[in-house]
Amino acid sequence: MIKYLLTLCLMFVFTANAQEKVYEFNATCQQAYKEISQLKIANALFPFI
Repeated sequence: MIKYLLTLCLMFVFTANAQEKVYEFNATCQQAYKEISQLKIANALFPFI
């Protein structure tokens, strides 16, 4: 009985870890991401301006 429970638990863990999120960004999202990244870089270089 314990073997079956252990097998079931391991199967659940492996299938849960095998899933990965896939993000698809359209052109608008890509442009916004670039602009936000540039703002973060600019803020890091010149934090008091």
